[in-house]
Amino acid sequence: MKPIILTIASSLSAKSRSTAMAHHAHSIMAERGDVDAQFVDLACIDIGIYPRSENDPAVNLLAEQFERSDGFVLATPVYNWHAGANLENFLHSVLDPAAARRYRPFVILGGAGSSLSQLALDGLGRTMLSEIHGLQVGPPIIASGAESDSGAGELSDDLKIRIARAIGVLADHAIAAKSRISDPVGVA
Repeated sequence: MKPIILTIASSLSAKSRSTAMAHHAHSIMAERGDVDAQFVDLACIDIGIYPRSENDPAVNLLAEQFERSDGFVLATPVYNWHAGANLENFLHSVLDPAAARRYRPFVILGGAGSSLSQLALDGLGRTMLSEIHGLQVGPPIIASGAESDSGAGELSDDLKIRIARAIGVLADHAIAAKSRISDPVGVA
């Protein structure tokens, strides 16, 4: 069984750097063929503000999909030195440290006005590390300025390479973890 890697695009903007990055990352995984690449666009889902979303059937389905996943790509715009509120609200709704599987890898992709915003997503990484003991693959990858034409959804070659490298490591970790879970003793 292939590991599931869930890409979550969280921008509510129709022309978004982070969503273009999410689609690119998802296409890389889909082309690999050795992972089950799944995609959720939070702009298409009406999620109530946490904790009002706790008993929402749509949120419960998303939480189940999140929990089944073996790795994550979290794509978010950066606003005022924070991840977008839509992603943070989603994570409040789906992260359950008491029930969650541990040590799943994740990559953070961010769209921002400046490359200086890289540190702005540290809080998102800490949330994943603290709540599910996630394994962050590299620092957040930030698209800013000429690296991304949000109107056309185009990414620079350098940005595509950075995303491809991180996604390759993410997929390799998810595959290794999935095979280890299937064979916890290490005997083939």
